[in-house]
Amino acid sequence: MIQSTWEMFRDSLSLINLPFTFLLGAVVLYWLLVLIGMIDIDLPFFDLGDAPDGTGGAEGGEDEGGVLQPVLKFLNIGEAPAMIVVTIMVLCMWIFAIMVNRFFNPDHIVLKAMALFVPNLLVTGIITHFVAKPFAKVNRYLNTDYDQAPPMIGLVGTVMTSELDHKFGTINIDIKGAPLTVQARSEDGKVFKQGDRVQVVREDKSSGIYYVARN
Repeated sequence: MIQSTWEMFRDSLSLINLPFTFLLGAVVLYWLLVLIGMIDIDLPFFDLGDAPDGTGGAEGGEDEGGVLQPVLKFLNIGEAPAMIVVTIMVLCMWIFAIMVNRFFNPDHIVLKAMALFVPNLLVTGIITHFVAKPFAKVNRYLNTDYDQAPPMIGLVGTVMTSELDHKFGTINIDIKGAPLTVQARSEDGKVFKQGDRVQVVREDKSSGIYYVARN
């Protein structure tokens, strides 16, 4: 056991494995800083910006985003927390480099280690894809705003106040069986009576008022 630990430590500090060890050390330091509260856990390790959608940057950025988008999606980047994905990738690359170089490159030849880096990336990508998937699902669940009102343009509601005109009124809209009361105004100046059925045709997002017309 002691010998195995020493060999692992020795291999991790060898020239061909040192870059992976450095990356692993940076990730471990990050999580230590998170644990002691010095940085926010939501702080991304890198900023993808608009590249995955191909909408930002200089000319040619669109092509780069288009090429990278399926790769980033496969790795669950943008769905799972960025540092979770990076941690999985770095840990996998470090373990793979240590084990493969020990068995297939015992003489620590740099060119051979560089050639072994290609299968390292492929295996790491596949493992990251499957391991990060549960984190992506949890992240989507935690970031879902269940209190957010659904789109209501086109929905039909019932006038609840004695009258509804261009200055005053409320309506009830049935959404999944639960009535939602909202402020409403007449779109065309018509006056509606209590109980009239009206259709939402427009929303003023600044005031939160919905404009309605006869259904």
